[in-house]
Amino acid sequence: MPQIFLQHCDRSGGERGADVATLRGTHGPDFEGSAIINRGGDAVCGCFGGTDMKQRLLLIKGPFIFVFSHETDPAPKYAVSLAHLTAKFQGPSNGMYLVTLETSLGDVEYEIMFKENSAAVLFVTAAKKQAAIGEADEIRKVCRVVNSHCLLTTEP
Repeated sequence: MPQIFLQHCDRSGGERGADVATLRGTHGPDFEGSAIINRGGDAVCGCFGGTDMKQRLLLIKGPFIFVFSHETDPAPKYAVSLAHLTAKFQGPSNGMYLVTLETSLGDVEYEIMFKENSAAVLFVTAAKKQAAIGEADEIRKVCRVVNSHCLLTTEP
C-alpha cells in the first residue's frame, strides 16, 4: 500500500495523496493512534519556538508513518520513512509517554508523545518491525540493480 500511495503522490506532484481509509486498506495499519509529533528535540522542551503541541493521527503502514491533522483529511500532512530510524521508548515526560525516532548515530529526528503508555509501546513495536522491513526492501532493490548490471556485463 505505501508504494501505491507514493506512486499516487508522484503522479499528482504531491498535491493529493491517500486518505485514512485508503491507508487502512483491508488489513488495517500496523499502528494507528493519536500523538503529538515534532521534528528533533522540540516536543519536550519547547525550545526555539518549534513546537506543535497538536494531537495528530499517526498511521504506520509499511515502512512509513503517515501523519494526519484529522481523520477526515483527504491526504496526510506528511510522511516519515522509518528505514534507518530506531524507535526508542523514553518513558514518562510531562504527564505523557515519550518515544523518539533516532538515527544510527543517536540523533533525535522526531519526538512523539502519547497520552497512554500502551499506545507508546505498540508504536515502538510496530515502528521497529516496519523499519527493519523497509531497510531489507532497500537492500533487495540494490541487490537487484547490482545483479542485473552484473548479468549484463559478464562474458559467457
